[in-house]
Amino acid sequence: MVKRGISRSRRMRGVRNGKRKHIQCDARNEESDDHKRQRHDKDKSNDKLDDQVRNATIIPHDKYYIGWICALDIELTAATAMLDVAHGPHPQPENDINNYTLGSISGHNVVIACLPFNSYGTNTAAIVATHMRRTFSSICVWLLVGIGGGVPGKVDIRLGDIVVSTRVLQSDLGKIEKDGQLHQTGLACAPSQGLMTAVATMKAKHRKSTNELSRILQNLREGPCMTDFASPGVESDLLFDSNYEHESLMRENCDACDRSRLVHRNTRVDEKPMVHYGIIASSNQLIRHARTRDQVVQIADNICFEMEAAGLMDSYSSLVIRGISDYSDSHKNKQWQGYAAAAAAAYAKELLSIIPLKERQESEIRRGISTTRGVTARHSRNNSPDTETPGKAHRIKDIKAGQNAKLVFHSDDSPLNVSGVSAGDNAIEFFGSGGHLLLRELLHGPIRAKAPAAEETVQEETTISTSNSKSTS
Repeated sequence: MVKRGISRSRRMRGVRNGKRKHIQCDARNEESDDHKRQRHDKDKSNDKLDDQVRNATIIPHDKYYIGWICALDIELTAATAMLDVAHGPHPQPENDINNYTLGSISGHNVVIACLPFNSYGTNTAAIVATHMRRTFSSICVWLLVGIGGGVPGKVDIRLGDIVVSTRVLQSDLGKIEKDGQLHQTGLACAPSQGLMTAVATMKAKHRKSTNELSRILQNLREGPCMTDFASPGVESDLLFDSNYEHESLMRENCDACDRSRLVHRNTRVDEKPMVHYGIIASSNQLIRHARTRDQVVQIADNICFEMEAAGLMDSYSSLVIRGISDYSDSHKNKQWQGYAAAAAAAYAKELLSIIPLKERQESEIRRGISTTRGVTARHSRNNSPDTETPGKAHRIKDIKAGQNAKLVFHSDDSPLNVSGVSAGDNAIEFFGSGGHLLLRELLHGPIRAKAPAAEETVQEETTISTSNSKSTS
């Protein structure tokens, strides 16, 4: 009986010990699983970070051809929301006080800059444009995009509509004569023929449909934190008699204004913004008085007021695009600024989609062929040549070219690795993922082709720049 009890107790202890072992083993397994999950999450995070680093787009300064200038921060928000691809920041001269947002729209590389906070007027706009041109010297298309004050009467302009300049007139430039009135002497400046050709195409396109403009606006409004760009609604589009002043300067809205002084206008069937083309008056003075507005219009024949364009038109052939946020009267407020800024930015985005990519295409052709004169190229990135690098990180090393030699590097989305190759005098060398072809004496001599050697086996794409040339895939 004693032996049986002892054996039973031993069995019980063995069961308990076995359970403890299983529990400890399970705990170790759970801990191991947790560590695995943590390592997996960390690896995923590192992979994501590596992808962001590899995919960061760095474009040379001289490959930006579109300059986009805003006056207000809400206009800058709308402008940056139009970018298809965002580019990384660039170094800029110490005396350049601008803050740039870089990216691309429909293949065009775009530079966006905003005027300093609480700084307005033609002079400030000219300073911003001057800095931008010095830093990005290849800009050839200038867009001034933002809000403006509409002129009712001549055309049926409503809040949220878009006005595109056919000419810009500096309305505060002139002389005071015997009658004490300002007589304008400024000449109306027109955009370049290239921009006006694009405008003509847009007009023809919008006669058929404005669906693309509406789609861009809708996409902007559906973005996160973009509620400021929604339309306030036609019920808040109020146009008062020119002789009726705003009731209270302490209140921005017109709740206290006499609704019997409203100007009757026909109801629009479609609430989409309409696009108007005409003269835009620009000055350093903010027009917030209906009778003054009407006096200027009688002379300038303009359909919109703004405060920046005159500072650029003499030196920069610019197109001015304004979303109408008020009627340049005492009832002016900020309720429509977000939607008006979005409408102007949407028009600019659609405009860029129809402007030809001539400059960009020519630059890519120039970039694809490198003509060297007795230079030696070294690898441009400090990475191991034996390591496979995904993405579009490029490297070429130890490429030597003789006099009047040409090097062409091509990769059809396949990795490319070139190393330790020399080109003789008057030779052309082509490097591609499909093989290595040597053409001697500028195609007039014998042609010899060979398959890539083992050390030239494709592993990664590569690019370099030399002092006199560029070689790219």
